Amino acid sequence: MTDNSQQDRKPAKNDQDDKPDAEKDKKKKGLSPRTKKLLIAGVILIAVVWLFYWLLTRNHIETDDAYTQGRKISIAPHVNGYVTDLRVNDNQFVRRGQVLLTIDDRDYRASLDKATASLSQANANLSGAENQLIVASKKFPGQFTAAQGALAAAKADLFKAETDFKRQQRVSRAATTQQNVDYAKAALEQARARVIQAEGQLEQARPVQPNIKNQEDIFAQQRASLKVAEANLKIAELNMEWTQVKAPMMAGSRSVMLSRVISFRRDRNSFQSSRPKFGLSPIIRKRRSPR
Repeated sequence: MTDNSQQDRKPAKNDQDDKPDAEKDKKKKGLSPRTKKLLIAGVILIAVVWLFYWLLTRNHIETDDAYTQGRKISIAPHVNGYVTDLRVNDNQFVRRGQVLLTIDDRDYRASLDKATASLSQANANLSGAENQLIVASKKFPGQFTAAQGALAAAKADLFKAETDFKRQQRVSRAATTQQNVDYAKAALEQARARVIQAEGQLEQARPVQPNIKNQEDIFAQQRASLKVAEANLKIAELNMEWTQVKAPMMAGSRSVMLSRVISFRRDRNSFQSSRPKFGLSPIIRKRRSPR
């Protein structure tokens, strides 16, 4: 029985010796192909994530002792009025030229229509002054010539009236009547009066060039009025355009409320806005300094 028990124990020792050999064989074979693929995929994923993060943050500097630089720009409205449309919120990203708010434009639209009508009237006045200048260049010389002719005719009538009156004075009383003498005397007085009148008309028509110059000045005045009307129209158009307050740069924060009145005032030839007004803080990005 002793021999049999010893024989039974020997196979048990052989089994225990086989287990370490199997484990050694597994270690020699290494990782399975599936495990290798998963490891490689994980490494690639980590590399892609790190590259994406580096691309996003390559221009930023990380430090424990830092501060932010920025500028705050206040936008003052050019025109007064109630805010009828507010298109931004606090800390909202805006782009340059984007409309921030709209001011009630009814008064400014009426002013624009009025300026447009004034410009049309100024154009009509200028056209009329130009026509009057053309007429004056012909009218006043013609009036002077006509006055000269009227004076010559009046003098001729005076000569005839004087001759008739003298004839009535030389003839005998039997050959004429008192009525004819009176008629001749009255004709003489009328002829003298017409000469005086013609001389006066000639004096009125004599300043031909000054009269033409006066029409030229009127034409120049109407042309200046046209320039004023054009300038007023431009101002009205600008006021109408300024009813929309636009962002001069990117990004910002607002400090104005809907239906609030915004205005400006003159102070030493400069425009200043009264509160409230917009304060825009631009986005400033620091580039990483070269190492």
